[in-house]
Amino acid sequence: MPASMVYHLPLTPADALRFYSQNNSLSVQSAIGQRTLLTNSNGQSRLVISPDGMGSQIDLLIVST
Repeated sequence: MPASMVYHLPLTPADALRFYSQNNSLSVQSAIGQRTLLTNSNGQSRLVISPDGMGSQIDLLIVST
């Protein structure tokens, strides 16, 4: 069952990218404009990091479990 969640982090996009790259099995797939897409190895989890005010917006999509 797919699921999605959007939230704000009080981290710069660079710090959020560093956190998710180091602490999860996610890797950068593409960077378009100010948005960065990370996915896991099987493509079932997708995370987008984009600047938002004084931090970052995180869009998380779980395609399948």
